[in-house]
Amino acid sequence: MSGLPFHIPGYYYNSEKKRYFRIISSGQSTPSSNIYTKERLKRGKRFNNISKERTKGKGGNPVFNFSTYLFDRQFSQYPYSCNDDRDYLCAKNLKKINLRQLPVGTELQKIGWLREVNTIILTSKNGDILGCCLTPEDKSGVANEKYTSEGSIQDFSLSRIGLSNNPISSLVCNAMQIFWSTSPSLQNEGQFHISTYNQLLGESNNYRWGSLKLLKTPLCAESIGEMGFAVGGTSKIAIINREGKLTQSLQSKGDVFSLKYLGDNLVIAGCRNKSVLVYDLRTKKECVQRFYHGSSICSMQNLDFSQPKLLVSGLESKISLYDCRFLQSKKRPQSIMSYMGHSNLLERNLALMKNENGSIFSSAGDDYVLRFWKTDCSLPFKEMRVDDGKYLCRDGSWVKAMNGTGWVLPYGRGLLIYEP
Repeated sequence: MSGLPFHIPGYYYNSEKKRYFRIISSGQSTPSSNIYTKERLKRGKRFNNISKERTKGKGGNPVFNFSTYLFDRQFSQYPYSCNDDRDYLCAKNLKKINLRQLPVGTELQKIGWLREVNTIILTSKNGDILGCCLTPEDKSGVANEKYTSEGSIQDFSLSRIGLSNNPISSLVCNAMQIFWSTSPSLQNEGQFHISTYNQLLGESNNYRWGSLKLLKTPLCAESIGEMGFAVGGTSKIAIINREGKLTQSLQSKGDVFSLKYLGDNLVIAGCRNKSVLVYDLRTKKECVQRFYHGSSICSMQNLDFSQPKLLVSGLESKISLYDCRFLQSKKRPQSIMSYMGHSNLLERNLALMKNENGSIFSSAGDDYVLRFWKTDCSLPFKEMRVDDGKYLCRDGSWVKAMNGTGWVLPYGRGLLIYEP
């Protein structure tokens, strides 16, 4: 290097070793593999040479590499820079609704959507179960609302439909029914609860409940169509029909953190021990298919029922997409797509959502940033910082209301709404 070295924030240049070192908070320095170090340059050069050798044909001419072309094309279309404040334009796209009627100290956590009655179901850390009906504004321009909202044209009608004595561990909704599970306490064991929401009265009826003692600690739940609901917990999965009766118990050999229904009686479970288990509810076996992810699994999302593709998010910096039709041959299969930019190294439950047709999905990170990907692009096309970083977005849902569509996420004492 000729002349003075470049000044890089957070690094200093050692003239004897002719390389950069990273400065850590305690004042010491450690070698860092970045784009300015010799090791990084040598590794990149060696990787490029290996790639060229692999892409050569018999005649010595380079063969067209579709994956390289696809990645370069995706990278060139990525419009944002990680150090640019434009990444976090939340004023125009992300709206925050403060629910003033909620008591001080209330923190919303779970969300579900009742499609038939166009109602959002919310749960709080204190055990509140709230119904939030989406209604359009009157023709006179006066909003028909039971509380005051700030900074949004959306209109909500909020009502409390239940109160749980124990913390609510999971919430799921189908067309008309609400299903939630509660964690065990010193006085009570884990339980499940089922009720039907009455839109006219703004309350729930046909209430049923039961014990989940076999699960020890319920952790997640999923609607499985006409068969009812599936609840995942400590080393087991319980299948409960719509009448509130336990119909089946499945072994998982690991704590189940996420459940997804793929249709055709297939249920997929993501576990703490990095395994993804596929169950066929028509059989009595433990599981019909098993494969392993790169890290402990936190959230999953299915993109399409006709061509079952599964998004898997774990305690790592990427989200993987698997094709469930080609997972039988290998214990550690290769994902068909990896989505970079995700950040989740601390939390178990963070929001992972998709839109109606599965072409766009979103994920919340432990750095208080919402990221949005297109399923055919490995880099996020939009990133938005969530407010001041007080609360993590642990759950979210795609909502198709009468006056618009978008993602809704519970956040503290309010809601975050993003309309693409």
